Amino acid sequence: SGGGSFLTPKALTTGMVAIAGENSGDGQVTLTLLDQEQAGAPEPPTLMAPSSRTVPAGGSTPMGITASPTDSDDTVSVTISGVPLFESITAPSGDTVTSQLVHGGGKGDTLTFTITAGTAGQAISGLVLNSTFPGKGHPVNTFTVTASNGTSGETGTSAAKSITVTDPPVTTSAGEPNASAPGHLDSLAALMNQFMAAGFHNDHYGAGAIASSFDPKGGQEDPAFLATPHFHTTWAHA
Repeated sequence: SGGGSFLTPKALTTGMVAIAGENSGDGQVTLTLLDQEQAGAPEPPTLMAPSSRTVPAGGSTPMGITASPTDSDDTVSVTISGVPLFESITAPSGDTVTSQLVHGGGKGDTLTFTITAGTAGQAISGLVLNSTFPGKGHPVNTFTVTASNGTSGETGTSAAKSITVTDPPVTTSAGEPNASAPGHLDSLAALMNQFMAAGFHNDHYGAGAIASSFDPKGGQEDPAFLATPHFHTTWAHA
């Protein structure tokens, strides 16, 4: 009814916003389609992050985080909170990394890291988690990660993702000997033979050698049997 202009946003297709233009009075309405950037709609980056990570004590590990801009003029940043004081985050050359101490009261202090891309339209990736953990145990911490677009008129923040970090991972030390291995039992038997030979050198009794063979299926030559000296008595006649 009648001419006039009006403004009615209506989503038409992904990434497009329609605003109504002039009603010419004959039932025809001219619409102008604007993309998200032209319409000033939020453009949060696309965030990808793993659900868990492990880092060796005193070592480093890739974080596996990627934050990608929507278009070429977006300035992307990534915020990672909940980082313990014995860990830090580094980024590739050109990106800016800042950190802020967060007092956690009875839960302990943590760090929040913010990584900002060096140029507009650049994705953030290649982040590395570094550990200086000096203690014992395997502390587990949960990081909260978000990605933001700081471009004026297009600011937006992604949904948060959580990463469970274990430092260091729970593994068995490679340097610890396996007591059930045949080689370990052979060495034990050899040492006991040397001990017995030295201890009974001038005695009237001879000590029999300890067998060093190992039957993995069990039987008489098991570890308990090997660890027990078996003596053979020899009588000397005048």
